[in-house]
Amino acid sequence: MNMMNRLLNRQNLISFGLFAVFFHASISLLQYFIDIQGILIADYIILGLTSSAAILFFAKQQLPVRFQLAQVLLLLFIIWFIISCVSMSVKYNNDWVTYNSFSIMSTAVSLLLAFPLGYVLIREGGNKTGTVLLHILLLAWTVFIIFVLASVFQGKTIPTPNGGTISMKKSLRLNCNRNTTGSWELMFFLGCVCMMLRCKQLPLRIVYGISSAAHYVALTLSNSRTSILATTAGFIALVGIAVYLRLEKNGKPRRLLLSVIAALAAGAVFYFLSGLIIQLYNSSTSSSVANRVGITGDTTLHGRTTIWKHSIAGIFSSFRAAMFGVTPASTIEMITQMSGGKIHNMYTHNQFLEIAAGIGIPGLCLFLAWFFIMLKDMYKLLFVQKDRTFFLLIPVLILSLMLMNMAEALLVFMYHISGFAFFLLCGILHGRVNKPAEAGRLFRPGT
Repeated sequence: MNMMNRLLNRQNLISFGLFAVFFHASISLLQYFIDIQGILIADYIILGLTSSAAILFFAKQQLPVRFQLAQVLLLLFIIWFIISCVSMSVKYNNDWVTYNSFSIMSTAVSLLLAFPLGYVLIREGGNKTGTVLLHILLLAWTVFIIFVLASVFQGKTIPTPNGGTISMKKSLRLNCNRNTTGSWELMFFLGCVCMMLRCKQLPLRIVYGISSAAHYVALTLSNSRTSILATTAGFIALVGIAVYLRLEKNGKPRRLLLSVIAALAAGAVFYFLSGLIIQLYNSSTSSSVANRVGITGDTTLHGRTTIWKHSIAGIFSSFRAAMFGVTPASTIEMITQMSGGKIHNMYTHNQFLEIAAGIGIPGLCLFLAWFFIMLKDMYKLLFVQKDRTFFLLIPVLILSLMLMNMAEALLVFMYHISGFAFFLLCGILHGRVNKPAEAGRLFRPGT
């Protein structure tokens, strides 16, 4: 009992929860590179132990569980997700819950573990384990991406244990499509830029500067237009905010003018360098004509709007589809049917449409109500609390990820690490806005 009391304390529980989220997120990455069936069992065990430890902790401390509206909406979202699957099971006499089981679990980890962890983490005044895990994740993936870039610039193809390949075929594909690669690199690039701005030690700044450059090259070579657009917008905002905060001794009009100039200049440099990287790759001796990077596919909105049109038609094709959706695993089949077979292997390419098509309009309403609370938190942070610290970089990351998912759907249902990061960041934002300003900071000085 004494051993259990020592283990079940607030700090250990938060650290254990963070480890569970990071481990589950890592598996979401590894699915593209290795056969993960063997380590899925470990994932289930760790998530189960985390939940059990939380229940035991609250029971031991006799603490009441108080849900805020934002968390209630996410809980109802998961419940409606399961109801949607059960509804499809009843209609088609198939096990649609099992069919969507990993999607349900991954969504639940994001909404019911990552979001509240972010909330608790910021209210606790920082967590050393979380900071260490963040450093490890960013730097480990940076080492991997540098290895990938060194290989593709030599024209090499990297085989993966699951039978796939990492290669350049007009875009960098990490054993998956270019938009998935782009969404990952969006998050890692902006994350490394944030750490470079936040870290106090010069060696760490240099390391994250190099990391930012590596992810920027990978992002450009991914040739994902939506990811590049969202990253550019986020980078412009990051630079503008960083300059504004650095010039706090200057007058407000001067600060504002210089920050806008710096942000626009950063955007121009970002655009110029991306073209330069593509030219450099295409002119390298190892790059064959077949593998030259260039804009592929429909460069207008026509391709997306066509998919959106068929998605909306599928959502309103029947009362059952509008209420319960077709489950996330079946949205591709729905679009194929609604397009008369003209569009194959395409999901909705919009996070809001993906939710409506997957679990119905009630599920979308729950998500929109929750996201409205996040937007209110951003408004409070900027105009009510008038936060002028580097914490403003967190809303920039959140909005950048959401902007990209106006033309993609990689936050909910599809188990990608960007979704876990998105909800963890939203939880941190929600916790910051709903706590006293003196209660602590996200990162301790110098981290």
